[in-house]
Amino acid sequence: MVDDVPGESKDHPYHTGVWFTHGDVNEIDFWSESSRSGSIKHRKFNRVESGLKIGALESSNDWISLSGDRILTEIREIRVYSRLRVRVMDLTFQLIAADKAVTFGDTKEGIFGMRLAQSFTEKEGLVIQNSQGAKGEARCWGKPARWVDYSTKIDGDFLGVSILDHPQSFRHPTHWHARGHSLFAANPFGLHDFYNDDRKDGKYILSQGQSIRFRYRMYIYSGRAGQARIEKEYDAFVGESY
Repeated sequence: MVDDVPGESKDHPYHTGVWFTHGDVNEIDFWSESSRSGSIKHRKFNRVESGLKIGALESSNDWISLSGDRILTEIREIRVYSRLRVRVMDLTFQLIAADKAVTFGDTKEGIFGMRLAQSFTEKEGLVIQNSQGAKGEARCWGKPARWVDYSTKIDGDFLGVSILDHPQSFRHPTHWHARGHSLFAANPFGLHDFYNDDRKDGKYILSQGQSIRFRYRMYIYSGRAGQARIEKEYDAFVGESY
């Protein structure tokens, strides 16, 4: 991270770009990147493909405890599309319990997230909206939705970023850790936090050798955001098979 960028906040230094991780995996924090956190180690590229319309990377990664034990094996695929006037990236994550059962704990700190520039804050004019027609952090944070969109105005231009949750993704439609200070994450596990209800528990136990799958699209565009525009992109995402 670059220190002391004029106008940018200094909170949460572990909010680095776009990431996939979780704050409670067998009671290990992979989210915060502290001295007590677990780590995710890249092992190899399984596939690298390039083309005029699509580029793809598939990698194998291990989620490692502080003691060096492998907790999860992750297969990550990233597909980048060449399209006019927009940026589109699909990300698929398969998590496999490596040597024993794995418990994903109930915490808001997860799981597929991004941190945007200071311009994408409600203080600076950010508009948060979701597929259910809700707007603003107060109505979108912790709520289930097929997609969530962040849009703002920068130097006179309207810009936006959406995350779309595919129906094949674990616990679709996911809940959202969508904050007005520009943190933006899909999280299917944090039900207790999101509902502030002790009767709800979003934890999930993955048996040894079993897997779960998450599939998201990042849609980056210029111009004003609109429900119909993002729904059209969502329909295209759902209609693609691979």
